Parts: sequence; structure tokens; C-alpha cells
Amino acid sequence: LIDTPFLYFVMRKYEEGKVLAGSSAGAMIMGSHLVKNADEVFELGQDPIWSKGFALIPYSILPHFDLVSDKINSFLDTTEQEYKNNILGIEENTAVILNDEKEGTISGLGKVILIQNGVNNSFDESLTL
Repeated sequence: LIDTPFLYFVMRKYEEGKVLAGSSAGAMIMGSHLVKNADEVFELGQDPIWSKGFALIPYSILPHFDLVSDKINSFLDTTEQEYKNNILGIEENTAVILNDEKEGTISGLGKVILIQNGVNNSFDESLTL
């Protein structure tokens, strides 16, 4: 989708104030980068293959984070430095709603984990990116 008329259309609508929402892979693509082979990485232990996302926020988004949290250290060990400094992990049944100032409200049953420079911080109500 990068550099396509569809992406330009979506981004124009977003800049006009329209809501942009995504779930699972739809959330992943909103970040700066995404893991193209996430299933293989977390189920089979393959090395991640990274791709550019829409870059609406300067973080790589990992949905279903609670399902892979026991594998996150090995994932980070095989991840290039440029990708592992800013990761936003979103647990199952959880949403993050960001405003224009990148202030977020967390809704749902889980938490959001922000990984910056090797430090994990967990949020369950709000966060600012």
C-alpha cells in the first residue's frame, strides 16, 4: 500500500479529521514499521522481516501482545536495533484511541506495553506517545 493512490486517499481523509481504525494487521500497518511474517516469527521462531508502515505513530505496533509476551525477549534478540527501540504492544481485547496530540486512552480488558530502548512500561488507562 505504500506509495499507492489508495494510501494517499486514506491519508488525505485522516488529515481531514476522519477516524482511522485498525485491528490486528490493520493496527500493525499504522505504525512506523511492521513485521511481515509475525505468525512465523512467534510460532516458528523465524527471524522477523520488517516492512514500512503508514507511520502514523513512531512505533512498531504488535497486536495480541499477551499471546506472545513469553517470546518477546527472543524476538527482540533477533530484531535489528533500529526496529526494537520503539514498540507498542497491545494485548487482546484492548484498544488504544489516540488524539492528534498522540495522547491515548486505553479501553478494554488488557494493557498496552511500550518498549523504548529496552525498557518496558505497562499502561492500562492512558498513555502519551
